[in-house]
Amino acid sequence: MAGGPVGVKHPAKTLFLISAITSLLAFTLSLIAIFVPWSWKDTAVGQRTWVDLWKNCIAFVSQPLHPHTCQENDIDQVGSVAGGSMKCRGYFAATQVFIVAGCVFAFLALVFAFLIIGKLWSKPIALALYVCTLTFLAFSCILVSFLMWIVYAEQNCQPGNTLFPLKGYSYGWICAVVATFLAFLAMLTAYLGLFKILSFKPFIPHEEPPMYPVAAEAPVYLEPQPYYEPVAYEYPPVVAPSVAYPPQVAYPPQVAYPPVLAAY
Repeated sequence: MAGGPVGVKHPAKTLFLISAITSLLAFTLSLIAIFVPWSWKDTAVGQRTWVDLWKNCIAFVSQPLHPHTCQENDIDQVGSVAGGSMKCRGYFAATQVFIVAGCVFAFLALVFAFLIIGKLWSKPIALALYVCTLTFLAFSCILVSFLMWIVYAEQNCQPGNTLFPLKGYSYGWICAVVATFLAFLAMLTAYLGLFKILSFKPFIPHEEPPMYPVAAEAPVYLEPQPYYEPVAYEYPPVVAPSVAYPPQVAYPPQVAYPPVLAAY
């Protein structure tokens, strides 16, 4: 039953709808986080450095138009945003990998959550497990990404470099934190929806069996018969036969005798 009974709403529909909406928001915020700065720091007077996942920019905030220069992040170089530290390089690369993976998983969770809404009455347990797994992976990846950035931002990757420790958290990191919370809601509602699918039993009216067995008879098809005009038949008149009775026989008159009384 794809559409379900008329006027009956599946209890898991609202849960998967919430999961789809929160997955959409988590996907949007994680996608934004990929392209905006995650941290900033005033490295000199009138000079501010912005660091995102793929490049870093130096803005001259003391000038009216705030001109800036940008360069790509090369975490293998000593003077880069990783400072030549193997630990900082690992934390930075982990942030890049996990935020991208979380964005992809959130998008897939969104697609499967919308897909399952129209199939709830067919009890799609496998599809619900996919939604739960994808929301869990999206939540885990985005969570790890912003935690790895915290560890990176608090590290002194290169002693003597005024950029480290970076510490200041910007738009990308904030988007990742909010996306983590939304992905957690998507995961929670997806698991609740799976529980509803497993436990929900639709009401089916009970039909009493017939008192006597009813034999199923195949319908008999009669060929259409041609129409005939009624025919009036004329019969000859019926004459009753004459019956001859025998003549009456005269019997002699009967003699009446007086009653005889017994003598004592």
